[in-house]
Amino acid sequence: MSSQNISPPPPFLSEPGMSQSLEWEDWLDIFDNYLMALDGQEFSPACKKALLLNTIGREAQQVFKYLPIALRADGQPMADVYTEARQRLTVRFAKEVNLVFNVINSALNRSYSMNQ
Repeated sequence: MSSQNISPPPPFLSEPGMSQSLEWEDWLDIFDNYLMALDGQEFSPACKKALLLNTIGREAQQVFKYLPIALRADGQPMADVYTEARQRLTVRFAKEVNLVFNVINSALNRSYSMNQ
């Protein structure tokens, strides 16, 4: 497929002070589809990282520069620069889950369904 006919995803965060165009997980899904359309699974990790940073938007690129390096579970640096960059961005931009709210909401839903 010709990459000239494939539109890149919208920037996730393009200008300082602007809000995110989408939730991080939604933007990543769009990026993954874009990468697949480009046959990006064959790209080197460095090329995928460059493509990710090129499409994410100018302000997100600035934020990325100051994010701490993501480490493996054993504390060692990740060998794959694309996975490492993606992890750093996910830690920064993913929506935080309120565990207490989710537990209470789940309990209320179970209680409600048992009373029906």
